[in-house]
Amino acid sequence: KEAPDALILTAGMSALYKKDETMIRKEGESNQNTLYWRTRLLQFNETPVSQVARDIENAYGMKINYPASAASMKLTASFDDMSLDDVLLIIVQTLDIRLETVPK
Repeated sequence: KEAPDALILTAGMSALYKKDETMIRKEGESNQNTLYWRTRLLQFNETPVSQVARDIENAYGMKINYPASAASMKLTASFDDMSLDDVLLIIVQTLDIRLETVPK
């Protein structure tokens, strides 16, 4: 596999590298949840369930399945150093949806 090209990031920018895609993707606006590995904090403010699921997947290393009808539902919540089970339980109870985890 080829090494990914280098990127220069400025304040407020972030990048995402996926080993299986062998490419670096530049993201314009910073998502504080990308720092979960350091802060142990997930924060959502009127965030669509589709983005919530992606952030949880990245934080906990598990694939999150949700009904297609829930993708645009919005969540406002903070999870500070909580287990995956507790995070999912709160989301399920708050939005009255069903979530399923699958190892990545």
